[in-house]
Amino acid sequence: MGQCFKRRYLILEHLGDNSEETVLANYGFMLWGNLNHNFNQNTMGFASNADVSWLSYTERNWNNPHVVGYMESHDEERLMVRNLNNGNANAEHNTKDFQTALDRIEAATAIFYSVPGPKMLWQFGELGYDKSINCENDITNGNCRLDRKPVAWTLNYDEDPDRLDLYEVTSKMIMLKTEYPSTFNTDDFSYSLNGLVKRINLNDNTGNFDVTVIANFDMVNKTVVPNFSSTGTWYSLLDNNTPLEVTNVASSITLAPGEYRVYGTQPVIDPEDLDSDGVVNTEDLCNDTPLGATVDANGCEVFVLPINNFRLQVASETCRSSNNGIIDITAQKT
Repeated sequence: MGQCFKRRYLILEHLGDNSEETVLANYGFMLWGNLNHNFNQNTMGFASNADVSWLSYTERNWNNPHVVGYMESHDEERLMVRNLNNGNANAEHNTKDFQTALDRIEAATAIFYSVPGPKMLWQFGELGYDKSINCENDITNGNCRLDRKPVAWTLNYDEDPDRLDLYEVTSKMIMLKTEYPSTFNTDDFSYSLNGLVKRINLNDNTGNFDVTVIANFDMVNKTVVPNFSSTGTWYSLLDNNTPLEVTNVASSITLAPGEYRVYGTQPVIDPEDLDSDGVVNTEDLCNDTPLGATVDANGCEVFVLPINNFRLQVASETCRSSNNGIIDITAQKT
């Protein structure tokens, strides 16, 4: 086949142990990598079986990136279905909440596509498809596995802003992987993917576009050391290239539950939004706003104070009924 089809991809559903798959992978075959359960544990907020290191060919001691990883398939339950039905929750963070469930799949998407190697996206996963592969009234009943399932756009998924956020993240991650292969398919990378707080560092093989990805799948705020490859200005690639000044590569960043960041050593400019303010060129009345600026619907910068810009001081009455107590609110910056 190699002589007849120069651009062939032979993918085996081998279902053997790693010693056998290593021989096949090193010979040139590609093999499916099922990470459904492990990624779903992360999106639901459970620490058990949350290790997704097996997505990487280096974890398997293979010579080449021949793991075709996937988070969903025709045989595996949808991430959103389990999030909404079985997700973890506490007083402040509930993974069963629709928007929260989608946001956590965004974080999983950022990690998933950042690991070097090919990936499979199962149908409508980019829209957070939440119809079970099993029976709708009992997701544990597999008797409906072969029944027809509704198409996403017949359910108006492609008009839901929360689902479209996930779509945009998926689209951007695939774009980064295909447009910057020397970074996103580099052989110079490191990772920490075993816990609920995850990190991936990608070092450009041929240029200077390094990328660091961090995500918090825990149910509480967590601090992570991104291990930036250098000091200087890094850009939040999925947040309009908002700049971050890194003065110490050992500095930490605190992430809220379900929060993630994708940082690069250079901005990635969308030709339809040249100033990266989130307003497309054709609707942008101020087409040269600085990176990271807060803008209005017209793309023009607006003045914004940070939420911690104010100091609150309270003084009680000196005596009962003296009416001389005060509440003083002072702006730090004006």
